[in-house]
Amino acid sequence: MTQRLNKLENRGLVTRQANPGDGRGKLVALTDAGRDLIETALPNHLKTELAITAALSDEEQTVLADLLQRISTAASICIK
Repeated sequence: MTQRLNKLENRGLVTRQANPGDGRGKLVALTDAGRDLIETALPNHLKTELAITAALSDEEQTVLADLLQRISTAASICIK
């Protein structure tokens, strides 16, 4: 995680500050450049996502969304 944040920080996309509530942690925030990059990249990402999922029926898309949500929930539990 640190290496990824270093890269983002070096590119001016995020800032890190000490966490006043936990001296071990850092607070990470998007910079204006980071927000701009997301706003630029998001339409292309959504277009690609739609193209990929177009190969699936509506029912298959619903099943996929459910499976991805379950995986996300399980991952969140494992991380805690």
